[in-house]
Amino acid sequence: MPAFNAQETLQESVRSVLEQTFNDFELIIIDDGSTDGTADVAQRLAEVDQRVRVIRQTNAGVSAARNRGLAEAKGHYISLLDADDLWVPDKLESQWPMAGDHTVVVGGVRRFFFEGGQYVWGVETMPPEFGDEESQWLVVALLRSTNMVLINTMLAPRVCVEKAGGWNPRLRLAEDWDLWLRLSNMCRFTTIAKPLQLYRKHSGSATALHTARFAAVQKLTVLDAFAGTNRRSHLRAARVSRLLENAESLRWSGDIAYAGRMLLRAATYPKAWSEITLYRETYRLLTALTARQRAG
Repeated sequence: MPAFNAQETLQESVRSVLEQTFNDFELIIIDDGSTDGTADVAQRLAEVDQRVRVIRQTNAGVSAARNRGLAEAKGHYISLLDADDLWVPDKLESQWPMAGDHTVVVGGVRRFFFEGGQYVWGVETMPPEFGDEESQWLVVALLRSTNMVLINTMLAPRVCVEKAGGWNPRLRLAEDWDLWLRLSNMCRFTTIAKPLQLYRKHSGSATALHTARFAAVQKLTVLDAFAGTNRRSHLRAARVSRLLENAESLRWSGDIAYAGRMLLRAATYPKAWSEITLYRETYRLLTALTARQRAG
């Protein structure tokens, strides 16, 4: 559990782990250079439950924090939880029977936020059907950005995550998706079609703090790392999908110029011309541009 300035939510997140119906685990909290009371909260939690271990480091980002936890872990399997999210009580118990030396088990998420002293529940997202091992890389590559949070529900063999290289500290966004793509080359994914994690929506989340343009570039950077592999046909399909999604999100954010660049890049791939999204986004982009010119 990486934690940076998480004093307001850390205790609740940790409690959702300690109250699991499956209890044979260790919880490693990586305090990533917090400047608030996170360290004190974490230490108090460790003092009352011997399964909790706290490690402090200079702030280095969520990927470095997770890699530190991976290096310190003693268990055969690893799982993740951010310091503002929650596990459902039977998360680990549900996944454990399906675990294996080359199997990654993932489940669904349910979104929520806390307002006016009560929980407000949002939509659920279930994992996709991965198919056989040959097709699962493409399934992961085509995940919509709103579905990438599914990756954090995983229970995975520690050795597989180590062989995949852990999390890329050079990425500030989509680092989990990047790891999942690499894991799909060496592990079999299996799913549980129910929410295993409760994902907190708030303005301070890592995703919310990044601009649409930065997010677009980071996701394409992740795909570029697979340019020299034998995934060429799948990679083309993934790039088209990501460019079109980027164009949509950039248009929503008001970055019309960069949205147009994404559409032009997508149009260089023959496959894009069979995608209705290309024509829809072109129409919407031109409509937005016309409206802006009339207003200006």
